[in-house]
Amino acid sequence: MSKTRPTRVSLLSDLDDADFETEAADALFPSEDEQRQLALDLLLDAWEEALQAGASADIVASAALYAAFSDMVDVLGEDNVADMAENLADRIRHGEFTLQRTHH
Repeated sequence: MSKTRPTRVSLLSDLDDADFETEAADALFPSEDEQRQLALDLLLDAWEEALQAGASADIVASAALYAAFSDMVDVLGEDNVADMAENLADRIRHGEFTLQRTHH
């Protein structure tokens, strides 16, 4: 079941390509690292807001995973996301997502 996303109007649709200079384009389009940091900051803020509103951490996590996987499937397709997800169990077991290590 694939959900249809509304078409987003580009903020740049009224600008002509000739209007851009390299410096202006760099200012408008952050690097991938800057985009990742921005996205993470915004997600962590939303996560904290959900917790403060009374949602439990496991419910917020489940909702975040659902949103992430559904968007990835929408962009990359079910097979590509399924292939990526096959490796998640091993990555989790090897501590890739563990923030605080516990010693047994």
